[in-house]
Amino acid sequence: MNWFKFDVYICLRRSDVNDLRGAVEGKSSTLDSHDHTLQEIEGRLADMEDRNRRCNVRVVGVKEGLEGSNAIQYLSRSLPKWFPSLAGVQIEIMRVHRIYSDGPRRNTTTSRTLIFNVLRHTTRQLILQAAWKSTPVVEGRKIRFSPDYSNYTVKRRQAFYPAMDSARVRGLDFFLLYPATLKIRDGPQYRAFTSAGEAEEYINRAAPLPLVAARRADASVPATEDAGEGDQD
Repeated sequence: MNWFKFDVYICLRRSDVNDLRGAVEGKSSTLDSHDHTLQEIEGRLADMEDRNRRCNVRVVGVKEGLEGSNAIQYLSRSLPKWFPSLAGVQIEIMRVHRIYSDGPRRNTTTSRTLIFNVLRHTTRQLILQAAWKSTPVVEGRKIRFSPDYSNYTVKRRQAFYPAMDSARVRGLDFFLLYPATLKIRDGPQYRAFTSAGEAEEYINRAAPLPLVAARRADASVPATEDAGEGDQD
């Protein structure tokens, strides 16, 4: 066997492997750059969509058919009844959009989601502030209100729901800022978290779960945006 030729062959193959590794690392760096750019574009598009919805309110829990044929009139009359603090507020609802959970079919036994648009952003804020203080119950159903965000923003905010549940059962003061920053009280100040995992780790370290609260957490319901909610600039 010609060991010299074999050594040369091995050296060439190693060189090929190194070249291939360098090319792959270069492609990986390019892909990471493209992924970062795509995330930036998605964020900007979501921000534009969110700002276009800044006068919208999402309502969950209204029994199907309860609003009748005129949803604008129903909400205009019901909001001051549900929230007495709105009795003197001129609520100008421009339009209402119905979201059917059962597609084209009508099921009057289930809840539906309504999205309504008000003329002024200040009115929207007053409605949400009233909803965060109390939850109206209509025909045995809790009616919940939240801002109407883009799907991209909603998914980012939903990632914090487990951490918000953990903070709630531990009695920690918190609120969720737009678009997706969870602030948790740490003594006289607040800590801000843009990562849901880091927020949950901090909560577990800062306030170990008591036995009673742990039992309650086992049967906890998913967190909603009716408490600790922040708004966009």
